[in-house]
Amino acid sequence: MRLDYSAKSLSAIAGVVGPAAPAVFDLIGQVVSPGPSLKEGFVGIGKPVGLTQWLLVGDYQDVGGTKRTTITLACTVHLRARGQPQ
Repeated sequence: MRLDYSAKSLSAIAGVVGPAAPAVFDLIGQVVSPGPSLKEGFVGIGKPVGLTQWLLVGDYQDVGGTKRTTITLACTVHLRARGQPQ
């Protein structure tokens, strides 16, 4: 599930993901075993500044007991075409 909010001066995202790993089928041993479980959650906030759009996102993942947290800062620069009003 994901939620998005967007306004002229601020945007935000948040979401969670439940188990999403496929089962594994071993052709040699003919055994079906469940894949590792996936748990994920993320939250982010964006802010336009001049011709740029800044986005800060934090992401938490737990895949089969291996946990990871990632923080990402992204910047998008919007270029204007010639003749376009400023």
